[in-house]
Amino acid sequence: MKDLLSDTKFQAGFGLLFLILGGINFWLWNDHEEFPPDEYLKVALKRLAPPEELEPSLRKLDPVELRRQALQATRWAQAVAYPGQELIASFDYLYGIIYFGDAMALAGDESEQIPMLRKAAWYLHEADQGMEKGDKYELKLQYAYGVCLQELGKNEEAIKLLESIFDFDHAAWCLQPGKTIEPREKLPPRDLIDASLRLQQMWLLERKTDTLLKAAKYSNAMYWVLKHGTEVLPHEEAEPFSKDNPVLADEQNQLVYMHQGITRFSDRQRYEALVLRAQVYTAVNKISDLLDSHPELAGVSVDAILQQDLTEEERGRQSTRLIEAQRRMEEEDYEFARKGLDQIAHSKGLDRTYARKALFLIGECDRQSGEQMMDENEQQERFDRAIVFYERTADEYATTHEGVAANLWAAVLHQKVGQDEQALLRYRKALNSIVDLETFRNNWLSIATFQEEVQAGWRRWIDEQKYDEAISLSNWLPKLFNEARSKELIAETYKQQAQYLEAMLKDADYSKWASITSEMRAVWLQAGAASEQKAAYLKSATEYSDALWESSEQYRRGHDFVNSIRVTNMFIDSKPPKGQARAYVRLGENYMDLDELDEAIKTFQRVLIEYPTDVYAFEAQHLLGQCYFEKSYLDEGNIDFLTKAEETWNKVITSERLTPDAREWRQTLFGLGRLYYFKGSMIYPEKVAMVDFGGDGDGAADNERLKEAFEYWASALLRLGELLRRNPDGEQEVEARYLLAHAYRRSAEKPAAEFEVAETDTAREGLKEQANEFNRSALEQFEALRDELLTLKNANRLDELGQKILRDSYFEIAHILYALGEVDSAKDAYFAAVTEYPDDEMVILSYIQIANCFKQKGQDLDANSFIETARFTYDKFVKDGNIFGKQGSAMTEKEWGYWLDWTINAYGMARQETSGEDIR
Repeated sequence: MKDLLSDTKFQAGFGLLFLILGGINFWLWNDHEEFPPDEYLKVALKRLAPPEELEPSLRKLDPVELRRQALQATRWAQAVAYPGQELIASFDYLYGIIYFGDAMALAGDESEQIPMLRKAAWYLHEADQGMEKGDKYELKLQYAYGVCLQELGKNEEAIKLLESIFDFDHAAWCLQPGKTIEPREKLPPRDLIDASLRLQQMWLLERKTDTLLKAAKYSNAMYWVLKHGTEVLPHEEAEPFSKDNPVLADEQNQLVYMHQGITRFSDRQRYEALVLRAQVYTAVNKISDLLDSHPELAGVSVDAILQQDLTEEERGRQSTRLIEAQRRMEEEDYEFARKGLDQIAHSKGLDRTYARKALFLIGECDRQSGEQMMDENEQQERFDRAIVFYERTADEYATTHEGVAANLWAAVLHQKVGQDEQALLRYRKALNSIVDLETFRNNWLSIATFQEEVQAGWRRWIDEQKYDEAISLSNWLPKLFNEARSKELIAETYKQQAQYLEAMLKDADYSKWASITSEMRAVWLQAGAASEQKAAYLKSATEYSDALWESSEQYRRGHDFVNSIRVTNMFIDSKPPKGQARAYVRLGENYMDLDELDEAIKTFQRVLIEYPTDVYAFEAQHLLGQCYFEKSYLDEGNIDFLTKAEETWNKVITSERLTPDAREWRQTLFGLGRLYYFKGSMIYPEKVAMVDFGGDGDGAADNERLKEAFEYWASALLRLGELLRRNPDGEQEVEARYLLAHAYRRSAEKPAAEFEVAETDTAREGLKEQANEFNRSALEQFEALRDELLTLKNANRLDELGQKILRDSYFEIAHILYALGEVDSAKDAYFAAVTEYPDDEMVILSYIQIANCFKQKGQDLDANSFIETARFTYDKFVKDGNIFGKQGSAMTEKEWGYWLDWTINAYGMARQETSGEDIR
């Protein structure tokens, strides 16, 4: 059987045997001990040997047939091997090497080559995982696997594998005495050269100081071998592995030693090594710090390489001229470089490889020279010129490395000169050229640079507030980034746009608030949806939870409280290590915004029970009180809910763990102040204001209820006053000052009522002064509100609540001045209110009060005139039909009419028809 399997006898019938057995189940051979798997594997390994090492009988077969036979022999071996059997080579290794050879034979046809490279890489990865250090086939596996990864665009992993081929320490370890493993097979010279050149190319592409240093060192080692052969090291020591030999400490010697497997260079390899060396040192010679710190790199002349090391024929090649032009570009001699490139670009011939490269590099010349220009007009002119050549390259050679890079740089320059539409078009074309990010490879463009430039373009549009363009670009980013990163950028785009609209809203006219707010909320909703989509692609539990939280917050800011609740529950279900209490608080807030107060109360109570020591427990406590307060309002002032709100808020205020600087403390203080004011007003509701005709006061007031209400107003004054002292410019300053002013005004009612029944002049004087003091304090607050809000109104930045408070302030100032007896000031204040709000029902009362002012001054004719004005205004408002009740007055149209008639009668005037002309 061994004779049968010897290649001299077996070769003749090998092909025929395969045809016969092609349709027979290989397992039929399992019982034949004469066919052990190692024998088949030997057949396969012999057919995978380098061409120069093939046995004579195999040299007549082409590489494709040799790999086919090796594949068949490997399959036979696998069919007869039993699990765990020790073999001379693993099946994964052999399949990987075979498919690697098939893939490299498909160079130039990426659609066929890429799938085969992936297949080879998968088997080689499996073989690498199971291969022991120092294995016989270690170097061949590292080379094949590294080349596969580089061709698939995974340069970082490829560098690690290919660099390990030249690992001196590992080589020394493998050759230590006493090692029982079989010596590693050396790489064929062509593969060793190829591995070194690939490493230099990848390091050069990165253009970093440390990688250029490595490229230069490898280039020096290869150049030494090229010039001095394989027998001589830069140091003269003959025993590189001797412990006493300084060669062990000399990195240059070590690298040269690791390149000594190169016994010969083909003409092509020699040329490639030299032109690559010229490229490497063109870049290295520009970095003076690198030359200073590594003297062994100094003194390498690129001119000497191109003019002396190359032959005359090689110097005349287009590839050499292209390298020369690139060197000139590195030296920033762009005009000289451009002339040489222009000649190549216009050269004739069927092979347009170098013409294509030259066309692209002309664009590079113009872009790089333009970036150095200080004059904006000159720079734009240079960029425009670069765009022409980039677009010509991209349009004529769209699928080439140059075409892809040209589309990207054309997009970058279009964006720089403000041509956003064209920039988007080129970005899209560049990104659409990426079929698979894992396999992307470009000689002019690393994936890192591609990502950096596209992300910089995205950021530029964000900074310029061009969010439509940024969002369009973001939608194409899955081509360039993983799904999680692309969704993150999409979400970030919407977030940035929403924040921009928020900032715009702060400075916008009130007339634009509605449209900006609507747009802003819509953008927040898009951000929330994008963040939720991003979460689906995240593998880290923490990142997943964080993305969900961000999504729920963005939905909330977009006022989509239903989706915010849904995503918040997803966040809670993800069981994050922290943030549960915060999530339940936000859940409760969403229920509040949906008016589902019972659900909100349950949620806040859960926080207080399950997370009593969490910092968010205070916010839950405050919001729980707010829920009770709102339920009281909805239930027509249900006193039980108000009591619960008061008890809940007092727990926050009196907590030793919360300081007055805390937001929850300030919010609760405001809540209590508002609660006390409204509770007092519920106990003693405000009566409809009546005009003072000098008659008796209202003796029907319930003094006991007024006293109780007064106590609550006093508490409101205490709470609201403290809030404004501690935080005079806080977010609730206007509303707090408004409530404070009303609390002062209502507090004046108690001494005013007691004044009516006081029996002594001294008592009445004291009560009058007490009432006046409250009214003066109220006046101070209303005037402060009027001045602050009028400034905002004049700037057209006053919201609806502010407009209502400003309107009330105008009228309240006049009422208080009248109550203080300052008749002239009150009259002026009423005139100011009437002028500012001529179509307000309170104008009727204002005219009556103006009449009272004139009457007190003894000017009865003027007083009667303004009573007529009040009547005329009432009739006009009735005719208009949309005035009464507009401002939430406690009086209906009929009640205004009855009251006006009563006033006219009190003045002893008869109702009569009066025209507008008479009034004027």
